[in-house]
Amino acid sequence: MLQFLENSNHGREVDLKTWLHRDVTRLDKLLLILAAIGAPCSIAQLRVKALTAGLKVKDSWNPSTLLSRSKGLAILTPQGWEITKSGLTQLAAKEMLSPNPASLCIATDLRKERVCGTFCRHYYASGFAEI
Repeated sequence: MLQFLENSNHGREVDLKTWLHRDVTRLDKLLLILAAIGAPCSIAQLRVKALTAGLKVKDSWNPSTLLSRSKGLAILTPQGWEITKSGLTQLAAKEMLSPNPASLCIATDLRKERVCGTFCRHYYASGFAEI
């Protein structure tokens, strides 16, 4: 699972502000906003989120048309617009997203397990996860 770059909720806002004011496409900006919201939303909610990050999504952008022509990167559901896995993957490929910290933790634990071998398995089995 991928998520927007963040250390906290405040970090998420800072990164959104940073990316929205870089030279990226309008579609990427809309996808970033959808990723930051993290739930289905209306265009009005998307505009509010953008405005809190200092970006005015003008009517001339026509966000509904941009998102509907995104070739599956975002979809319109009965609950509103939401980013798809392929949309998240595209943002990650452009290094606008980072891996979920939980998946990084699992990967780190697996590396520890592989390096330590049976010694670590013994401690993990006994409830001591510290190495």
